[in-house]
Amino acid sequence: MSILSFMLLYVVGIPISTLLHEIGHALGVIVCSKERAHVYLGAKNLPENLRIGRIHFHIRWGFFGFCTPQNGSSLTRKQSLGFIAGGPIMTLAVLPFASYLARYLLLMQGYTIFSIAFFI
Repeated sequence: MSILSFMLLYVVGIPISTLLHEIGHALGVIVCSKERAHVYLGAKNLPENLRIGRIHFHIRWGFFGFCTPQNGSSLTRKQSLGFIAGGPIMTLAVLPFASYLARYLLLMQGYTIFSIAFFI
């Protein structure tokens, strides 16, 4: 992998992978409960950029993210399990697509390896 490919993976791939993972957590919240989910990429004190249904996005380019249910303390044990499992399930669901693209794009090989590590 060239330096340019590595830089592109680091600057674009990691934030996208993180965002997809956090969207998985949000989907776990909205499927298992009536709560709204807030997805953050970057700092926590960001204004809302976008709302899709019950998912509210607070996005600024960054290498870390998190998801919070609107009233996280009111989730039942089963709802909390859906919330916690949603991120790894989404990461796992993206892996076949990334693996397929890795055959054609060298950059996707690095993304696939990062996604596997992110899942673990």
